Amino acid sequence: MKSLSHKFLRFFIVGTTCSTLFFATYFFLLHFAKLSLSVTTVLTYSICFFVGYFLQRNFTFRARGVHGKSVLRYLALHSFAMIFVYFTTQRMETVYGFGPFAASLSATAIAGIVSFVISLTWVFAERNEGDQSLLERP
Repeated sequence: MKSLSHKFLRFFIVGTTCSTLFFATYFFLLHFAKLSLSVTTVLTYSICFFVGYFLQRNFTFRARGVHGKSVLRYLALHSFAMIFVYFTTQRMETVYGFGPFAASLSATAIAGIVSFVISLTWVFAERNEGDQSLLERP
């Protein structure tokens, strides 16, 4: 249990670090480098995706699996999380009357907890070579 709480703490630290990096990079590219919004967004997401992947894989979960498999799973997880946060935030605002900040924070917190569990059990799961995840079984 102690190992799990340490992983969750490291997950939170990496998430906070990546969020800070995201906003700092976004601000710098948009305001100082004077790049367009679309270029800034693509570059910022790309940088933060790979930094996040590297830190989650090597620091948070200390995974030793094959990069190809885990990076694709990480991409799938974060694509789903982005869509989830977008629609959940909209629903919390329009149906439940949350303010924009509260809705975004709540949706992101839910996605973060789910992301931790999925990262732990699927993206960076430690398995024996003969084991298969539930999604890989025929």
